[in-house]
Amino acid sequence: MPVQFSLDSNSGAAVVRRQAIHRAIALTFGALALISVAFACAQFLRDEEAQPVPQTFETEQGPRSLAFDGEHVWSTLYGVQVVAKYTLDGQNVASYKAGGYPRALAFDGENMWVGNSAENTVTKMSLEGEVLDTVSIGTPDTSPAALVFDGESIWVAASWGNSVTKINLDGAVVRTVRVPGYHPSPWAVTHDGDSVWVASMGSTMVDRLDMAGELTGAFKVAEWPEDRTESWGGGGTAITFDGEFIWVTVASTNAVVKLNTDGAVLGEYPVGRWPTAVAVAAGSVWVTDFLDATVTRLNMDGTLRETIPVERGPHALLAVHDTMWVANFQGDSITVLPFE
Repeated sequence: MPVQFSLDSNSGAAVVRRQAIHRAIALTFGALALISVAFACAQFLRDEEAQPVPQTFETEQGPRSLAFDGEHVWSTLYGVQVVAKYTLDGQNVASYKAGGYPRALAFDGENMWVGNSAENTVTKMSLEGEVLDTVSIGTPDTSPAALVFDGESIWVAASWGNSVTKINLDGAVVRTVRVPGYHPSPWAVTHDGDSVWVASMGSTMVDRLDMAGELTGAFKVAEWPEDRTESWGGGGTAITFDGEFIWVTVASTNAVVKLNTDGAVLGEYPVGRWPTAVAVAAGSVWVTDFLDATVTRLNMDGTLRETIPVERGPHALLAVHDTMWVANFQGDSITVLPFE
């Protein structure tokens, strides 16, 4: 039977009916609100699963470089003069002594190589931390700054030695070549399969060597600011090869420069203040901005994709599976960023 309402709004029955209707409406809206909240929570949880929160974990003082051995991530801890080994979830499973103030790392597929910046030595270390060899690369103030493995040999860029040294895996020094310029201070090194490329903190030039160590070219990647000279520094701080192009960061111009393997500059793209590392992964160019405590992520055409806050003094980058590891030198920590 259909419900009938009395026209007499003052009657008791009408009041009761109106109250019942109001309660029904309130309950309906309440239920809808609960459903909306539940849906929003579910959506939030799905979003959280799709976009993991970046992880930052503490280290001992001064993480300066990073390397991956296929199972663990290694970092030189400059302040406490050890090399630390971490699981992929950030657990420190071991720390090993190498030489004085270890700075650079390179993995040759079997052993880890460590550049000791307070000495003129490179340490060859097993993955269990056993020192297998200590290789001298020059005078006592040579100071290894960066290492790279080319598939057969280790190349050492020495900042105070103003040189690049090639070492066989058995520890024999093959050749040492002087980088041209007034105290260029070689700071970073990479290879493209045919050549070795060197970026120098005290120079606006990038130098190219063949695999025998002969200089085959020098290419300008920046102009000094008007009030600066070559003795000031602020030149190339990091360099990498993406499979086709060379990317080099220039500290004084707050930029990353793209070159082809003939040395021609193809582009210059702004990043944060005082860039110190560059890596190419997941269709992006990643750069640490030391003075801004950020990582700048660029698209491959140099346009900005995002700027990611990290801890103080980010100094090194390492792509591991679907993450980018960031060594925060002043923040005494490592941040792990998901690619997406």
